[in-house]
Amino acid sequence: MGLPLELLVEIIQFVDATSQDGQLTLSSFGLTNRALIEPCQRRIFQEVEISYIQSRANRSVLAPILIRDGDTSNNEFTTGHLFGKLLATSPHIASYVNTLTVRVSQGSGSFDPFDGPPAGILTSEMESFSLYAIIPQLYNLKALLTYSRSPKPWDEMGVRLKGFLVSSIPKFPRIGLAFFQSVPTYVFCHCNNLEDLCVISLKPGSPGTTHQSHGEPNLRVLEVGFHTISAGQPMTDWFRGPYPPLSLSQLRILRVSNQWCMGKHIEGLLLLCSETLEELDIHLRTPESVPNLSSLHKLRHLTIRLRTIGLQAHDQLIRHPLQTMGYYPFQYAVSTLRSLPWTSFRPEQLHLTIHLSVISLLNFNDVLPRLLGWSALTTFLNDDLALPFLAPTEIVLQRTEKFVNTLKSVPMSQSDLTEILDGNANLRALKESGSPKLVCGLVVFGDAMPLSYFLANELLDLILDHLDADLTGDRQALLSCALANNALRSMAQQRIFRHVKVTYGSVYKVGVRTVFTDSDDTTGARFLGIVVANPVIATYVEELLVDVVLLGISSQIGACSDHDVFSLYGIASRLAKLQKFSMTSTSNIFPWFEIEPITQLFLRQIASRVRCLDIPLLQGFPVSAFLGSENLCSLRVQTLKWDLTANGNYTVSPIKLESLDIGCGMSSSHDFKDLKRCFVSPEAPFNLSRLRSLTISFANCAGKELNSILSLCSGSLEELGFQTKGFGYHESQIPSFASLHKLRLLMIQSGGNDVWRIASMLRMLPHNQQYNQKTDPLKIIIGFDISHTTIIAVPSFSWSDFADSLFHLNMTGRLKRVKLVFTGSRTFGMNQENIHRILDKNEALKALREKSIVIFEAI
Repeated sequence: MGLPLELLVEIIQFVDATSQDGQLTLSSFGLTNRALIEPCQRRIFQEVEISYIQSRANRSVLAPILIRDGDTSNNEFTTGHLFGKLLATSPHIASYVNTLTVRVSQGSGSFDPFDGPPAGILTSEMESFSLYAIIPQLYNLKALLTYSRSPKPWDEMGVRLKGFLVSSIPKFPRIGLAFFQSVPTYVFCHCNNLEDLCVISLKPGSPGTTHQSHGEPNLRVLEVGFHTISAGQPMTDWFRGPYPPLSLSQLRILRVSNQWCMGKHIEGLLLLCSETLEELDIHLRTPESVPNLSSLHKLRHLTIRLRTIGLQAHDQLIRHPLQTMGYYPFQYAVSTLRSLPWTSFRPEQLHLTIHLSVISLLNFNDVLPRLLGWSALTTFLNDDLALPFLAPTEIVLQRTEKFVNTLKSVPMSQSDLTEILDGNANLRALKESGSPKLVCGLVVFGDAMPLSYFLANELLDLILDHLDADLTGDRQALLSCALANNALRSMAQQRIFRHVKVTYGSVYKVGVRTVFTDSDDTTGARFLGIVVANPVIATYVEELLVDVVLLGISSQIGACSDHDVFSLYGIASRLAKLQKFSMTSTSNIFPWFEIEPITQLFLRQIASRVRCLDIPLLQGFPVSAFLGSENLCSLRVQTLKWDLTANGNYTVSPIKLESLDIGCGMSSSHDFKDLKRCFVSPEAPFNLSRLRSLTISFANCAGKELNSILSLCSGSLEELGFQTKGFGYHESQIPSFASLHKLRLLMIQSGGNDVWRIASMLRMLPHNQQYNQKTDPLKIIIGFDISHTTIIAVPSFSWSDFADSLFHLNMTGRLKRVKLVFTGSRTFGMNQENIHRILDKNEALKALREKSIVIFEAI
């Protein structure tokens, strides 16, 4: 399936380039097409993470802290130096990097100051350290982030590293310094572009030392306080002083990550940004951590992070049997929520997320819905004070168990969580009431994204729209998507079952005529079983293709079409949204009069239901079957049979077709005259005044007969296909295209050595310089069937006349593209090069080919 590059790039944007699977997907995708290499690399390297090891220069606790490459002989593996080498060999990658994360892990030892580092190990005290070469090359870098599970005081870092960071970070609008504690505020004196800052803690400038900046950066996003060596110091001190290096007057998002941060410290920060703050993320652990949020009139998103520890409360359960286990901070959440200025909020202004971390809760399934505090929380959420101002509320659960000195996630599904929480009557009632909408989700310990987070359905639709269910690979991808979750299951099934193909056999019953049949080799009966068991699937089907196949000698015949229990009848009756019905066969053609009556009645009913009818396996389809088919806009048939009486009373409206493909089953000019009657006579059920696409497959169609059809649709026709075999040798017998101003696609199947005739037809095409009426750009496809009798004559075709016609069309601006297709030429030794060599002898044709206006193809 060839998609425009723009659409492929859109698909790439939905791949998570931060995950290993996403990077492998993008790498594989980039190998499929040269045009995709650059977009895939851009996604892969948009966010880059490199790693180093931290250690001291020697064993003394007073020695400066360094970051260094890993010592592979000591099972230390880092990536900073590897990314530096990649940039050296592929410098174009540097322009793709928008975010660089430097992750530092604890080292396994220290260097001897006299011996220096092991051979080949570079440290941050060396000028050749890879980080110092990487960052200056990333000229599109917008964010520099550092992180470590063991952050260290800024003052203990090596001099060269601190100097490099101080000189580098003023360039970036987003800075993360989670590797450092107590970062001096003077570091930000020249960061005039800084908008997004993440720090553990800051250290104000000491009295008597000032670092006046050239303009106070106004932060928009601030994340602060994982933990700090000066926990008792009010955070507001960091943003005060005679020359405060940072301003919170325009702050929109505040995240306080210190789990034990006191409420009064949060309130102090809020005084500096209450007029603009829209998003707040806080932890509540103790009564002292509860802040007063009454000043946040513009707040739109509030995340409250709570925790309950089952092991601490086990003894409490024994001493107080009327209480359930745990340490329950719900009361702190309710206290915080009550302090909000609800009366100043607009309807559904506040999006609330309650993040509950549950650690080692015994009897989890029974105890979780009985935790003390659920009642108080749900009562408040449903209270008239808050209810009108709450947007959808999300409760996110993080379940972990403590093992020795670490926490590990406990796997559970979304459905399991919902079933457990439904054990709380108040939670269940609140969720089912829909006011406010309550969403329950899961988050895995250590993951950045909750598992309850999904792309909007519109985006999921956009992703799945790029898959073609008719292709094996794409169909398998849709089947995989259907197993992912409920939202994708429905969307994937809609695409899988939008176009359905079923197969049947055919037999001839003496006294009954031709019937179609189920068998153990066909699929019709099986699909009926699917829609009976899953009725919703029937609502997805828009196109049904019936393929009549040859039955095997040992096939077991089932129900036949001369009985009402035939599966096709049951299928069609359930397809309420059916738009297109096709019935084809590669092995046989069936005259209408040989089909038994029940099937004839079924096909008449189908013709009155669908918008598109495609039945090329039937000859002599009766015109009377279309009386009342007002929805029909596209028709493909072998031949039509006129069966309307002259004195019949037909009051139905004519069918305004937009697409017509007819004539491949005609055997004589009499058939074509019968066909004209179906469209020209006053009783005809068809109206071609809006026809946009016409294909006449009758091999012996004469030019004047084709003109009679074109006269009915010349004002609307955009696509025309026909054969030239039946055209006479006099120009009066050649069809005229002078009225086809809207024609965009012309498909001609040559009858042999009649290039001169095609040239005459092309000269009749209207163009802007000849008529006052505007004409559309025209694409022409001309097919030549090459046989042993015509292979020799190809060079002698009237290519000069043909080239003159094309040159004339090109000069008038009407011509867009011409494709000459020589079918069967390879069989007789004429390949692409031979075709080029023969046709390039005509200078005009050669000039048009070199301009890519004419394309030659040998198949």
